[in-house]
Amino acid sequence: MKKRFLAAVLSMALAAACLTACGDSASTADANSSSKADSSSQAETTTTKAAVTTTTSGTTKEQPTTTTTSAAKESSKTTPDKNGKYTYTVYGDIELTMDVNIDDYIFTNDNGKKVFRFFDMAIDLGWWVGTGGGKPIDPATFGKTYTGWENAYHTEPKEFFWNTKDGVIQYVFERMKKKDKDPRYTWSQLEYFSLLSVTWGVSSRNVCSAYIGKHYDDDEYIATNIVDFVVSRNDIIILAYVFSTVPKNPEKDPFAGTGLERYHKNDYRLP
Repeated sequence: MKKRFLAAVLSMALAAACLTACGDSASTADANSSSKADSSSQAETTTTKAAVTTTTSGTTKEQPTTTTTSAAKESSKTTPDKNGKYTYTVYGDIELTMDVNIDDYIFTNDNGKKVFRFFDMAIDLGWWVGTGGGKPIDPATFGKTYTGWENAYHTEPKEFFWNTKDGVIQYVFERMKKKDKDPRYTWSQLEYFSLLSVTWGVSSRNVCSAYIGKHYDDDEYIATNIVDFVVSRNDIIILAYVFSTVPKNPEKDPFAGTGLERYHKNDYRLP
Protein backbone atom coordinates (compact mmCIF):
# COMPACT_ATOMS: atom_id res chain seq x y z
CA MET A 1 0.00 0.00 0.00
CA LYS A 2 2.73 2.44 0.95
CA LYS A 3 4.65 1.70 -2.25
CA ARG A 4 1.54 2.57 -4.23
CA PHE A 5 1.23 5.91 -2.46
CA LEU A 6 4.93 6.72 -2.94
CA ALA A 7 4.83 5.82 -6.61
CA ALA A 8 1.78 7.99 -7.13
CA VAL A 9 3.30 10.89 -5.27
CA LEU A 10 6.59 10.70 -7.18
CA SER A 11 4.78 10.77 -10.49
CA MET A 12 2.67 13.73 -9.49
CA ALA A 13 5.61 15.56 -7.92
CA LEU A 14 7.45 15.73 -11.24
CA ALA A 15 4.38 17.26 -12.85
CA ALA A 16 3.31 19.57 -10.04
CA ALA A 17 5.94 22.29 -10.19
CA CYS A 18 3.30 24.69 -11.44
CA LEU A 19 1.34 24.79 -8.19
CA THR A 20 -2.05 26.40 -8.75
CA ALA A 21 -5.08 27.13 -6.68
CA CYS A 22 -7.36 25.42 -9.18
CA GLY A 23 -8.30 21.72 -9.24
CA ASP A 24 -9.90 19.35 -11.66
CA SER A 25 -13.52 18.40 -11.23
CA ALA A 26 -14.14 14.79 -10.29
CA SER A 27 -16.92 12.29 -9.85
CA THR A 28 -20.04 13.10 -7.86
CA ALA A 29 -19.80 12.40 -4.13
CA ASP A 30 -21.84 9.61 -2.57
CA ALA A 31 -25.19 10.68 -1.17
CA ASN A 32 -25.90 9.64 2.39
CA SER A 33 -27.36 10.95 5.61
CA SER A 34 -24.09 12.28 6.98
CA SER A 35 -23.42 14.17 3.76
CA LYS A 36 -26.57 16.18 4.46
CA ALA A 37 -25.10 17.09 7.81
CA ASP A 38 -21.79 17.95 6.15
CA SER A 39 -23.48 20.35 3.74
CA SER A 40 -25.06 22.32 6.56
CA SER A 41 -24.13 25.94 7.06
CA GLN A 42 -21.44 27.36 9.29
CA ALA A 43 -24.29 28.59 11.49
CA GLU A 44 -25.03 24.98 12.40
CA THR A 45 -21.45 24.51 13.50
CA THR A 46 -21.67 27.64 15.63
CA THR A 47 -24.88 26.41 17.21
CA THR A 48 -23.22 23.10 18.01
CA LYS A 49 -20.29 24.81 19.67
CA ALA A 50 -22.57 27.05 21.67
CA ALA A 51 -24.36 24.01 23.04
CA VAL A 52 -21.20 22.76 24.74
CA THR A 53 -20.02 24.20 28.04
CA THR A 54 -16.98 23.30 30.12
CA THR A 55 -17.06 23.04 33.90
CA THR A 56 -14.21 23.76 36.26
CA SER A 57 -13.85 20.05 36.91
CA GLY A 58 -12.82 19.51 33.29
CA THR A 59 -15.92 17.59 32.23
CA THR A 60 -18.10 18.62 29.31
CA LYS A 61 -21.85 19.10 29.59
CA GLU A 62 -24.03 19.11 26.50
CA GLN A 63 -27.63 20.04 25.85
CA PRO A 64 -30.14 17.17 26.22
CA THR A 65 -30.43 16.89 22.42
CA THR A 66 -26.74 16.03 22.09
CA THR A 67 -25.61 12.44 22.49
CA THR A 68 -22.91 11.88 25.13
CA THR A 69 -20.53 9.00 25.61
CA SER A 70 -19.86 6.97 28.72
CA ALA A 71 -17.30 8.28 31.18
CA ALA A 72 -15.08 5.30 30.44
CA LYS A 73 -14.73 6.36 26.80
CA GLU A 74 -14.43 10.13 27.36
CA SER A 75 -10.66 10.61 27.49
CA SER A 76 -10.35 14.36 26.85
CA LYS A 77 -9.49 17.04 29.34
CA THR A 78 -11.50 19.82 27.75
CA THR A 79 -10.25 22.64 29.98
CA PRO A 80 -7.21 24.30 28.34
CA ASP A 81 -4.09 25.07 30.34
CA LYS A 82 -2.78 28.60 30.83
CA ASN A 83 -1.18 28.49 27.38
CA GLY A 84 -4.45 27.51 25.67
CA LYS A 85 -3.34 23.90 25.12
CA TYR A 86 -5.57 20.84 25.42
CA THR A 87 -4.33 17.51 26.74
CA TYR A 88 -5.93 14.18 25.85
CA THR A 89 -5.14 10.63 26.91
CA VAL A 90 -5.06 7.77 24.39
CA TYR A 91 -4.63 4.03 24.92
CA GLY A 92 -4.94 4.41 28.68
CA ASP A 93 -1.75 6.28 29.56
CA ILE A 94 -0.29 8.31 26.66
CA GLU A 95 -0.96 12.05 26.90
CA LEU A 96 -1.01 14.21 23.77
CA THR A 97 -1.06 17.99 24.08
CA MET A 98 -2.23 20.19 21.20
CA ASP A 99 -3.84 23.49 20.23
CA VAL A 100 -7.13 21.86 19.25
CA ASN A 101 -10.24 21.32 21.35
CA ILE A 102 -11.65 18.35 19.47
CA ASP A 103 -15.13 18.90 20.90
CA ASP A 104 -15.33 22.06 18.77
CA TYR A 105 -15.58 19.70 15.79
CA ILE A 106 -18.04 17.13 17.15
CA PHE A 107 -21.82 17.35 16.87
CA THR A 108 -24.84 15.03 16.71
CA ASN A 109 -26.67 14.89 13.37
CA ASP A 110 -30.40 14.53 12.71
CA ASN A 111 -30.09 10.74 12.77
CA GLY A 112 -28.58 10.78 16.25
CA LYS A 113 -25.10 9.89 15.00
CA LYS A 114 -22.06 11.66 16.43
CA VAL A 115 -20.03 13.33 13.70
CA PHE A 116 -16.43 14.55 13.69
CA ARG A 117 -15.88 17.43 11.25
CA PHE A 118 -12.49 16.35 9.99
CA PHE A 119 -12.53 18.66 6.95
CA ASP A 120 -13.39 21.75 8.99
CA MET A 121 -10.62 21.06 11.49
CA ALA A 122 -7.99 20.65 8.76
CA ILE A 123 -9.03 23.87 7.01
CA ASP A 124 -9.11 25.83 10.27
CA LEU A 125 -5.55 24.66 11.00
CA GLY A 126 -4.33 25.94 7.62
CA TRP A 127 -4.13 22.74 5.56
CA TRP A 128 -4.87 22.72 1.82
CA VAL A 129 -6.97 20.03 0.14
CA GLY A 130 -6.68 17.71 -2.86
CA THR A 131 -8.97 15.67 -5.09
CA GLY A 132 -6.58 12.71 -5.18
CA GLY A 133 -4.26 13.84 -7.96
CA GLY A 134 -1.55 15.21 -5.71
CA LYS A 135 -2.30 18.88 -6.40
CA PRO A 136 -2.89 21.18 -3.40
CA ILE A 137 -5.94 23.44 -3.65
CA ASP A 138 -6.08 26.67 -1.67
CA PRO A 139 -9.21 26.67 0.57
CA ALA A 140 -9.63 30.39 -0.10
CA THR A 141 -10.73 29.50 -3.65
CA PHE A 142 -13.85 27.72 -2.36
CA GLY A 143 -14.62 29.86 0.67
CA LYS A 144 -13.02 27.57 3.26
CA THR A 145 -16.29 25.65 3.70
CA TYR A 146 -17.30 22.10 2.86
CA THR A 147 -20.30 23.37 0.91
CA GLY A 148 -17.99 25.55 -1.16
CA TRP A 149 -15.70 22.59 -1.79
CA GLU A 150 -18.60 20.33 -2.78
CA ASN A 151 -19.99 22.91 -5.20
CA ALA A 152 -16.59 23.47 -6.83
CA TYR A 153 -15.25 19.91 -7.07
CA HIS A 154 -18.23 17.52 -6.69
CA THR A 155 -16.16 14.94 -4.85
CA GLU A 156 -14.97 14.18 -1.36
CA PRO A 157 -11.54 15.53 -0.43
CA LYS A 158 -9.08 12.65 -0.72
CA GLU A 159 -5.84 14.17 0.63
CA PHE A 160 -4.54 17.13 2.59
CA PHE A 161 -1.36 19.20 2.23
CA TRP A 162 0.79 21.39 4.42
CA ASN A 163 2.90 23.73 2.29
CA THR A 164 6.63 23.83 3.00
CA LYS A 165 9.46 25.89 1.52
CA ASP A 166 10.29 23.40 -1.25
CA GLY A 167 7.13 21.32 -1.52
CA VAL A 168 4.46 19.88 0.76
CA ILE A 169 3.71 17.41 3.50
CA GLN A 170 0.99 15.23 2.01
CA TYR A 171 -1.53 13.36 4.18
CA VAL A 172 -3.02 10.30 2.45
CA PHE A 173 -5.25 7.59 3.90
CA GLU A 174 -7.22 4.41 3.29
CA ARG A 175 -10.42 3.03 4.75
CA MET A 176 -10.89 -0.64 5.47
CA LYS A 177 -12.36 -2.60 2.60
CA LYS A 178 -16.15 -2.89 2.42
CA LYS A 179 -16.06 -6.51 3.51
CA ASP A 180 -14.34 -5.40 6.71
CA LYS A 181 -16.67 -2.50 7.50
CA ASP A 182 -18.05 -1.95 10.97
CA PRO A 183 -21.34 -3.92 10.94
CA ARG A 184 -23.12 -1.16 12.86
CA TYR A 185 -22.41 1.51 10.24
CA THR A 186 -22.71 2.06 6.50
CA TRP A 187 -19.05 3.05 6.38
CA SER A 188 -15.73 1.37 6.98
CA GLN A 189 -13.30 2.21 9.72
CA LEU A 190 -10.17 4.26 9.07
CA GLU A 191 -7.36 1.76 8.49
CA TYR A 192 -4.23 3.57 7.35
CA PHE A 193 -2.70 7.02 6.93
CA SER A 194 0.68 8.28 5.87
CA LEU A 195 2.56 11.59 5.88
CA LEU A 196 4.85 12.11 2.89
CA SER A 197 7.42 14.86 2.49
CA VAL A 198 7.37 15.89 -1.18
CA THR A 199 9.98 18.15 -2.75
CA TRP A 200 8.53 19.29 -6.06
CA GLY A 201 10.22 17.63 -9.00
CA VAL A 202 12.89 16.00 -6.85
CA SER A 203 11.86 13.40 -4.30
CA SER A 204 9.32 11.99 -1.90
CA ARG A 205 10.05 10.64 1.59
CA ASN A 206 7.83 8.87 4.10
CA VAL A 207 7.67 10.81 7.39
CA CYS A 208 5.18 8.66 9.27
CA SER A 209 2.80 5.81 8.48
CA ALA A 210 0.22 4.27 10.78
CA TYR A 211 -2.06 1.25 10.52
CA ILE A 212 -5.06 1.17 12.85
CA GLY A 213 -6.45 -2.10 14.14
CA LYS A 214 -10.14 -3.02 14.14
CA HIS A 215 -11.87 -1.64 17.19
CA TYR A 216 -15.56 -1.82 16.38
CA ASP A 217 -16.60 -1.64 20.03
CA ASP A 218 -14.98 1.80 20.26
CA ASP A 219 -16.26 3.27 16.99
CA GLU A 220 -18.53 6.09 18.12
CA TYR A 221 -18.15 8.74 15.42
CA ILE A 222 -18.58 9.27 11.71
CA ALA A 223 -15.52 11.22 10.51
CA THR A 224 -17.15 13.11 7.71
CA ASN A 225 -16.55 16.13 5.45
CA ILE A 226 -14.26 13.71 3.65
CA VAL A 227 -14.71 10.15 2.40
CA ASP A 228 -16.93 8.94 5.23
CA PHE A 229 -15.36 6.52 7.70
CA VAL A 230 -15.98 5.65 11.33
CA VAL A 231 -13.55 6.30 14.15
CA SER A 232 -13.11 6.01 17.89
CA ARG A 233 -12.39 8.97 20.15
CA ASN A 234 -8.77 7.80 20.31
CA ASP A 235 -8.63 7.99 16.50
CA ILE A 236 -9.97 11.55 16.58
CA ILE A 237 -7.34 12.57 19.13
CA ILE A 238 -4.58 11.03 17.01
CA LEU A 239 -5.81 12.80 13.86
CA ALA A 240 -6.15 16.15 15.65
CA TYR A 241 -2.66 15.75 17.09
CA VAL A 242 -1.15 15.04 13.66
CA PHE A 243 -2.87 17.95 11.95
CA SER A 244 -2.05 20.45 14.70
CA THR A 245 1.54 19.28 15.28
CA VAL A 246 2.93 18.78 11.76
CA PRO A 247 2.91 22.52 10.90
CA LYS A 248 5.31 23.22 13.76
CA ASN A 249 7.95 20.79 12.45
CA PRO A 250 6.84 19.38 9.09
CA GLU A 251 9.80 17.06 8.49
CA LYS A 252 9.61 15.36 11.90
CA ASP A 253 7.65 12.24 12.79
CA PRO A 254 4.83 13.76 14.91
CA PHE A 255 4.66 10.68 17.16
CA ALA A 256 8.35 10.79 18.15
CA GLY A 257 8.77 11.38 21.86
CA THR A 258 5.08 10.93 22.69
CA GLY A 259 5.11 7.38 24.03
CA LEU A 260 3.50 6.07 20.85
CA GLU A 261 6.88 4.58 19.93
CA ARG A 262 5.81 1.40 21.70
CA TYR A 263 3.56 0.78 18.69
CA HIS A 264 6.32 1.42 16.16
CA LYS A 265 7.84 -1.35 14.03
CA ASN A 266 8.78 0.07 10.65
CA ASP A 267 5.29 1.59 10.64
CA TYR A 268 3.07 2.44 13.60
CA ARG A 269 0.54 -0.29 14.44
CA LEU A 270 -2.04 1.50 16.56
CA PRO A 271 -4.75 -0.32 18.55
